[in-house]
Amino acid sequence: MKVLDIEKISERLFECPKVRQRLCEDFCIEDSCDSMNMADRLVESLGQIHPRKNGKNDRKNNSAVFQAASLALASNMGRWSTFLNRRKEFESLLENYNPVAFSKAVDSDRSRIQQVKECLGGLTGGKDAKAIGKWAYSLGKDIEYYQALEELRDNISRLVRTEEVVPVLAAFLGDPKKRIEKQWPPPPGMETWKAPGMRMPLASEFLRNLHWEGFKPDRHIKRLFLRWFPGVVEKKSERADHLARHVLCGRSKDLIEDIKFSLVGAAVTPDGCSRTKADNLVWALGAYVETKNKESDTVYWKTIRLE
Repeated sequence: MKVLDIEKISERLFECPKVRQRLCEDFCIEDSCDSMNMADRLVESLGQIHPRKNGKNDRKNNSAVFQAASLALASNMGRWSTFLNRRKEFESLLENYNPVAFSKAVDSDRSRIQQVKECLGGLTGGKDAKAIGKWAYSLGKDIEYYQALEELRDNISRLVRTEEVVPVLAAFLGDPKKRIEKQWPPPPGMETWKAPGMRMPLASEFLRNLHWEGFKPDRHIKRLFLRWFPGVVEKKSERADHLARHVLCGRSKDLIEDIKFSLVGAAVTPDGCSRTKADNLVWALGAYVETKNKESDTVYWKTIRLE
């Protein structure tokens, strides 16, 4: 069975001095000349790996949920390093991720959304800023969102395999069908489970910001997995179609493809490595080293024997 070679990916990420310097600058990490250590620091800088206590994730309040959603939408702007340079301003505009205070600020000064848009920049800045406003409005109603999200996850876990729970949950949050919402209603005070401003990829990022591990099916992940694991991609197609149609009542090709590549990511992550870490490293490799139309023939996978 083929799985990702995390050591090789880490080595290649920091092999070229110029790329290594960019990564150190973009992610605020020190050049230790130890690729595995630097890869760990890069992943840690994204804030999506969090130690569990007593085998369970910490219960998150609405401020933590608002932060997770806002950072997911901020990741839509393009280069993460650009956002890091503006992060303090962003957090100040969002009242340090206080959804109640931010909603009040928007109500008293409508230009606050425009300021968030300018801070985010990019082609989607305006849409993302408005979505952040919608998140704040919903979470500001004192709903128990995280508890409801955990219950939703538990409901999904009864229908699918363990490694499929987060991908299916992300897909549901990105495009919940009314028929399914009747079975899994949103928390009191919310009209729908639809995550404002998000389809499955950004909803995956949102869940990872809550420290629920999984793969975000973005363009780098899809491009590289098609090159490295075409057999696994083909194998997961039928299962992705089943989950989309029979669990989520969805039929769009984009939905099925996004679920498929999240499943591929889970399948090729080696034991002992979190899916979020594997995703972050593959994403960085695609963004900085194995860029589009400049991919190398380097082998980034290894074969393991199933017992």
